[in-house]
Amino acid sequence: MNHHSSNPQPDFTNLLKVLRNEKPTRPTPFEFFLNDKLYSYLAGEDIELKSGNLEKLKVIIKAFFKAGYDYATIPSWYTDTMTFPKNDFHQEESRSINEGCMITDWESFEKYQWPDPEKGDYYIYSQLQSELPDGMKLIACGPSGVLENVIDLVGYESLSIMSLLNPGLTEEIFTNVGSRLLEYYKINDITEDMKYDGKHSFEDGIIPVEKAITKWGDDIAILGGIDMDYLVRKTPQMINERARKLLEQTYDKGGYALGSGNSIPNFVPYDNYFAMLKAVKNY
Repeated sequence: MNHHSSNPQPDFTNLLKVLRNEKPTRPTPFEFFLNDKLYSYLAGEDIELKSGNLEKLKVIIKAFFKAGYDYATIPSWYTDTMTFPKNDFHQEESRSINEGCMITDWESFEKYQWPDPEKGDYYIYSQLQSELPDGMKLIACGPSGVLENVIDLVGYESLSIMSLLNPGLTEEIFTNVGSRLLEYYKINDITEDMKYDGKHSFEDGIIPVEKAITKWGDDIAILGGIDMDYLVRKTPQMINERARKLLEQTYDKGGYALGSGNSIPNFVPYDNYFAMLKAVKNY
């Protein structure tokens, strides 16, 4: 079955309208990122066989285009902008967040090589401009969030214990991670006034996206939202129906882009993912 968009016509202004809490000219899909197997499937090129970050990112752009998105997200781990050095860890479809820790005490904290955001190589974004189809833009993704990086450096269980037994060290680790991310982003409206444009990441067990739209949709954009467990376990027909109802719920007002509650990891069945996208294409 051909899951590619039959005639992709990206228009980034649609996503901008969503973020302004306006109505886009057509239903708009959104995903933070997919996965390497899906990138390869969509692009028709094996990303793992590509040498160098630039060639890998070309595959990602092609995949987002073929799937019908108005943009491509550029993961920081495919760039040399800024990353926090981490130990190797074992990963298959998922991984333990207790593995790979590098900071266990003050001595290892002092020895850790903290990255300098000013020394990152950002030229790769300029190199990718010529790869973008007309109407398409790049969304540069940062090197994860504060908590995610701290957990990678310390380990989840170790961080829990450290916060109780050594709160001073815990605070210093969070400060060193957070200050560098702040320098990396330099976004005043978020860091100074907390004027968020939208919310992404939802779980049905916390607040279903349908309720989030009712609760916050008048004030901010809502991105994605179909619960990951739902996306994995339910039938394509059920997923398509829920996606269609979300588009109906937001049709008049706008301010919504359809997608998953988080991202598309390897364990999301292709048929389920494309059933969600089909709602956008057929609406």
